[in-house]
Amino acid sequence: MFTTTMTLDEINSLICNVDVKLAKGDREILYKYAQRVPKGGQIVDIGTCQGGSAFIMTLASDDSVGVVTIDPNPNPLFFTKKVELGLENRLEYLQVKSIDAPPLIDKQIDLLFVDGIHNKQGVMDDYNNFEYLLKDKAIVIFHDTELYKNTIREGVNQLIDETKVIEIETVLSEINGVTTGITVTMKL
Repeated sequence: MFTTTMTLDEINSLICNVDVKLAKGDREILYKYAQRVPKGGQIVDIGTCQGGSAFIMTLASDDSVGVVTIDPNPNPLFFTKKVELGLENRLEYLQVKSIDAPPLIDKQIDLLFVDGIHNKQGVMDDYNNFEYLLKDKAIVIFHDTELYKNTIREGVNQLIDETKVIEIETVLSEINGVTTGITVTMKL
């Protein structure tokens, strides 16, 4: 069983054959905030793909933290790697659209990673649909806020304007020469 003493470099080496569409800075943010989730806490990952973000957050968090990843389109590579990493009992996969997932989650959420539908409405819907499950001061991380400034970033800005969240930090990173950006907020 993996423990929280793993470094990000160790995690990266374990998932090196996963097509992780996360820049170095994105990975660092997920690792940092997943480590801060309290024992017995809950992480939710919207947008599984091959599982890179879910694997990073699961391996970075305490063994008692539950992790749920959501995607309507199952990827066989995710399931193979999940078994290879021994995460069958820690990482739950929900094959549903994110809009249908909140009633299936039975714990309050400490950390929500939004990387699903890449437009303003998708970001707003994901936040608003999960808001009632978020603990006070829960961390909500939005991916690709720089890459999609006119859509994802606008959705995050609207959430800030509506005083639903406050921005903690935005990290700009490049992957394959493209600046992605990851924005960390906290629920008010």
